[in-house]
Amino acid sequence: MNNTNNTNSNNSNNANNTNNASNNANNSNNANNTNNSNNATNNSNNNTNNMSMNECGATPMCGPGEPLCDTNRQVCVACLANTDCGVAEPVCDTSSGECVTCLADTDCNGATPVCDVLRGNCVAACANNNDCNGRTDICDMATGRCVECQGNNDCGNNNRDVCDANGICVECTQNDQCPAGEPLCVVGQGVCGECMSNADCGVASPFCIDYECRECTQNSNCPATAPTCAPNAECVVCVQDSDCPNGTVCDDGDACVECTQNTDCANNMICNNNNTCVACTNDNQCGGDTPFCDQNSGQCRGCTGNAECNQDQDVLAPYCEVNQALCVECLVDGDCPGAQRCSAAYTCNECIENADCGQGETCNLASGRCTTDCTNNANACGQNQVCDQATGACVGCLTNNDCQGESCFVATGVCGECASDAQCRGSDRCNPANAQCVECLSTADCATDEYCDDNNECQD
Repeated sequence: MNNTNNTNSNNSNNANNTNNASNNANNSNNANNTNNSNNATNNSNNNTNNMSMNECGATPMCGPGEPLCDTNRQVCVACLANTDCGVAEPVCDTSSGECVTCLADTDCNGATPVCDVLRGNCVAACANNNDCNGRTDICDMATGRCVECQGNNDCGNNNRDVCDANGICVECTQNDQCPAGEPLCVVGQGVCGECMSNADCGVASPFCIDYECRECTQNSNCPATAPTCAPNAECVVCVQDSDCPNGTVCDDGDACVECTQNTDCANNMICNNNNTCVACTNDNQCGGDTPFCDQNSGQCRGCTGNAECNQDQDVLAPYCEVNQALCVECLVDGDCPGAQRCSAAYTCNECIENADCGQGETCNLASGRCTTDCTNNANACGQNQVCDQATGACVGCLTNNDCQGESCFVATGVCGECASDAQCRGSDRCNPANAQCVECLSTADCATDEYCDDNNECQD
């Protein structure tokens, strides 16, 4: 594909289609080819490069502002010929697809007879360098035009090392000025490109789009492993969530995943770094009997060793019973203070069998305390005690009647302010040891980041 030839043919077509005052367009056709070939660089050196790839395959795909499809470049443009332009900017620069005021001096007249080819505007002629500024700060005395350069020595910024016939610094005016990776000079723009047509591209990226070899122009060009043609003309797994199966979302085109953020997950689950919805990503999101977050499964779990129970999770339960994955008060008798024994419920008690008690005493397994068998000894119990005939133990009470205006916690035979949690305020618990309402009996009664201390109070 020869861009200069396309530019001239477009302008010639425009001149032929406009039978009346189209002399300016025809004169532009007759002006030297370099004027046309460099105008896209003159108007905006990067306009074409900034267009998104794979914009169109036909004009109906383009929208307002750039309603036409340049099928050679596969991009949407404002114009393809002068007839596409309005009165204010009547000339189509076919190399960039933009409407401009002029491409050559022949497009200008009156008080502004010179075409500023960099900007596509008609301007007054300059008399010396003082009349010029900005990028075009040199006055070409022969043409009265402000230019950027009068030779290659005036160039060298941003890889624009060549001075073209319009006095504009460009990357190239011919192919041998381009590097191996972009071997072709897009003369109409003064830039080096990878291709001019599909024939210049290889199998992996067979489509020439805006002078770059790309993978696709539509989904049918893509393989099953990456079935979607993205706006940059690369084959990807997905561009938007609708490209993915139900229940998954698009993760930056790389994959369809379960989630990319927490709102993609149901039931208050959390999106982890592996784009999977999980119950937790850290211990702070767990609690109760499963206070630890398993990083592999993303599920809250119990303990796996004593070290976890000693991490201030529960100072009253520093040992891990691994079969149940629970932090407990003890595992063996040696874990208990003094002569206390470790019960089957992993609590430290005064006794777990009668042998642990003194003469005349029995072990109350419910309370883990040694008591005097009173069933055949009416005097066995002391003041303010009654005999529990079922166990033979002296207890503080069996019913509320045994207490003086207080409640009987029957399970432990203790008089106090409560016999059950229901008699305590709010979330307070009834302590069976003394029948008093307390803030907590175990860490499970406290907030996630707190533990239950020896005074039955939640601490952080």
